[in-house]
Amino acid sequence: MRKALDSLKERYVGKGGNIDEELKSLIENWNPLVAEQSKKNLIEDVNSAIRDFLRKLKRSLYTKPPDMERLKKLSAQVAEYEGFERIRDKESFRRYIELYMIKILRKNV
Repeated sequence: MRKALDSLKERYVGKGGNIDEELKSLIENWNPLVAEQSKKNLIEDVNSAIRDFLRKLKRSLYTKPPDMERLKKLSAQVAEYEGFERIRDKESFRRYIELYMIKILRKNV
């Protein structure tokens, strides 16, 4: 599992890349809110939705590590949540979700 997640991380941020820095960069694309507290609240809502989504899939994710295709399908499901319909830059948003999923899964293995 760790090997598969490390491989995915490398495909997204490159060898020696930093997930947290890439996540911050993506936030600026999909979350254009100016008010700092509103921006933080939206980020926390998104992160919480991702964590909840992963908790529901925990068994299936740990029995078969996700590949890039599966990760893209999972991120699309989260991106389609009703609360996120106002987010305009869907590509950056999905990429953010995918990276955050990798980050969370790597923490738990």
